[in-house]
Amino acid sequence: FTADKTTKTYLSDAICYNACVLAEQTDAVGIVAMSNSGYSAFRISSHRPQALTFIFTTNKALLNTLSLVWGVRGFYYDQFVSTDDTINDVNSILKEQGLVDVNDIVINTSSIPILRKGRTNMIKLSVIH
Repeated sequence: FTADKTTKTYLSDAICYNACVLAEQTDAVGIVAMSNSGYSAFRISSHRPQALTFIFTTNKALLNTLSLVWGVRGFYYDQFVSTDDTINDVNSILKEQGLVDVNDIVINTSSIPILRKGRTNMIKLSVIH
């Protein structure tokens, strides 16, 4: 992977790529991203990670498109409060739906501050509790 440093999406591209690398290195079961446009879903999917990709979005129209993207499962989510609260909440949703189990590792990506819905600029490794 060689990112084009001249593009506006350079940092987001690097985060998405490294989320896939981190998922492989840690045997994570999922990569969890918050996305309004779907860009993170497309970038993560393009690296064909072994981990499942879970995308949470407020964009209902995007959900249909996400169902066509390799390895991606989309969820409608509109409870963005803070980055930490949102990460805890989406990880809990995945656990409640039986998609992850206690002690599983997931890689979370998002933008900070989350309420701005900007480009992906954050990566976090989470252990499901």
